[in-house]
Amino acid sequence: MNVKCPGCGVIIQTDHPDKIGYINKDVLEKRKDNFLCERCYRLKHYNEVKNEEVAIDFDKVFKHISNEKCLIVNIIDAFDLLGSVIPDINKKFPKAKVLIIANKYDLFMRSNRPTKLRTYLKSYLKEKNINYCDLIVTSSIEEDAGKPIYDAIKKYYNNLPVYFVGMTNVGKSTLINNISKAKDTFLNLTTSNQVGTTIDVSKFVLKDLIIGDTPGYYNNKQLTHYLDKKSLNLVMPKKFVKPRVYQLYKNDTIFVSGIFSLTYLDSVNKLEQNNDKIGISFYVANTLMLYRTKNDPIEYLDKHKDDYLSVPNKKERDRLGKLKTYELDIKANEEVVISGVGFVNFTKPCKVRITIYENIDVEIRKAMI
Repeated sequence: MNVKCPGCGVIIQTDHPDKIGYINKDVLEKRKDNFLCERCYRLKHYNEVKNEEVAIDFDKVFKHISNEKCLIVNIIDAFDLLGSVIPDINKKFPKAKVLIIANKYDLFMRSNRPTKLRTYLKSYLKEKNINYCDLIVTSSIEEDAGKPIYDAIKKYYNNLPVYFVGMTNVGKSTLINNISKAKDTFLNLTTSNQVGTTIDVSKFVLKDLIIGDTPGYYNNKQLTHYLDKKSLNLVMPKKFVKPRVYQLYKNDTIFVSGIFSLTYLDSVNKLEQNNDKIGISFYVANTLMLYRTKNDPIEYLDKHKDDYLSVPNKKERDRLGKLKTYELDIKANEEVVISGVGFVNFTKPCKVRITIYENIDVEIRKAMI
């Protein structure tokens, strides 16, 4: 049997229930062309998957694409650029045209509309030395999101193979399903916030195009890579993110659950150092709890890591490594970004301390909002 699951792209098998690609033989015969492997069925209907089942060999999966003249449709998460932008994408696919699709703009402030966000992203991608043929800002929750993407693919297609590429949890398969609906071609790609939904290249026909959906890249410096289902549901924003604003004095600390803490140290303007108050806005999932304290952050986390600072939990903390401290000088119109979590905005230049697990990336960038 050499039939692939339309949901994840793995070869279907009926002999080993404990391995990927399994489907009951009777179910396969009954459903014929409308089937999913058991793993995809669990993902689609119950959002359940055993992470240990997934072992993707990316070098093998992308080997034949890397030197191919093709169109790469690269999906990124506009809310999590640090965690979802592939910085060396042009090196990975040197002969390809790259079409960037920035998903999830719906998570931002109402004033940050697609045109404004697109201008910001063009500058951000230029700083990262990423070359692309076009950039589209979209949201997979919009019913008509698929049409402009399909039109852009057709514009740069020129009979090239087309592959969708992106980090995990950027909404890649959801957008492909949206495109198919816009063209009255109903696909059945499995969508989930679990890591490793797509396992191999899954090819399908979309009107006059043959498109390949590839496995989501793993970013081992992104928080979500280390989380289990319960924590993922709390960390990943699902709707418009409401900024949470605090007025902090020197040595005040805000905890974003147990993921990281931010301590306000001082103003960088000597004339304002006696006026030691600052406004700080946190853009993280509404489901994450924030806590304010004047206690030492390390001691406070150690005391409460198994009660109200229990995201991440003990197993997840073990994966994330040791705590690490950054002392950062924030200039005017800059913000701090936490990979896989969100970002923090400041009303004026300042010095802050970030305490976070060593396997999560932290970046200072030009303020998006």
